Amino acid sequence: MRNILPFFFSLILIISCTNTADILNTWLGLSKHDLIVGWGPPLRTEPDGKGGEIAVYAKQLYEDGTTGYSWTDKKGTTYTTAPEAGYHYWRWYYFYINAQDKIYHWRYEDNQAAPKQVDVYHHDEKPIVNTQRKSLKNVASSRGGGRATARDYGTHMGNARYPSYINDENFETKWAGMRMPAWCQIEFDREYVITSIRCTADYHTQSYRLELSRNGTNWNTVANHTTPNNQPSGQSEGRDPYEIKINNTHARFARVVITSTDAPRSHLFQAIISELEVFGY
Repeated sequence: MRNILPFFFSLILIISCTNTADILNTWLGLSKHDLIVGWGPPLRTEPDGKGGEIAVYAKQLYEDGTTGYSWTDKKGTTYTTAPEAGYHYWRWYYFYINAQDKIYHWRYEDNQAAPKQVDVYHHDEKPIVNTQRKSLKNVASSRGGGRATARDYGTHMGNARYPSYINDENFETKWAGMRMPAWCQIEFDREYVITSIRCTADYHTQSYRLELSRNGTNWNTVANHTTPNNQPSGQSEGRDPYEIKINNTHARFARVVITSTDAPRSHLFQAIISELEVFGY
């Protein structure tokens, strides 16, 4: 047991800091004996309803707090976010072992409750997490390491609308694309579990889609939206903040793709987005 436990806790530490899904996938097809050698004895086991069993593990983790920050826009208005305290939470792991003693499925979830309160059967055998965790943050922010790139950006009379303006947490600055379809994407500093996205479009009536990706190559559309159309073409519609809840999706990239606009062809800025915020943990 003295040899197993250090390996178990070091393995959990690696899982906490790396791509959890990729590591857990390496256990598929292995036996319960292999699992116990690597992880130690489970906290408990439960029947899986198919002649096999579910091995339940748990590890207490810590979420760092935030110090809070402030910024001032071009009009001199100062915005401040309050600091948040760190907190402990539990990560539960479930390994599904079939009647042939092979691991055929896994899932995990995070929660504030202690392991003895685990309810193995209240979910539908998918890797899920608790959406009520309080430490959600804007993972796309440039302050947190988010890096924005775009198909192009416009400049008029020395006023450049850089891609980096889409995630600078300043609604007075804006990214503007010149050609349709226009797109701007953000790469986070690491992969996160995404729970919501808020896109704030500006000025023109625009139709766009929001996409997420784990590798920057394969994209999944999570929402389509068209901003208000109350003014004649070429006149400002104002800002349109649109937010969509996401079903706990793992991603390292987010992208907004503007597919149409009512901007006159003579306008240099065809697509205008004030901010793309992506919330997760």
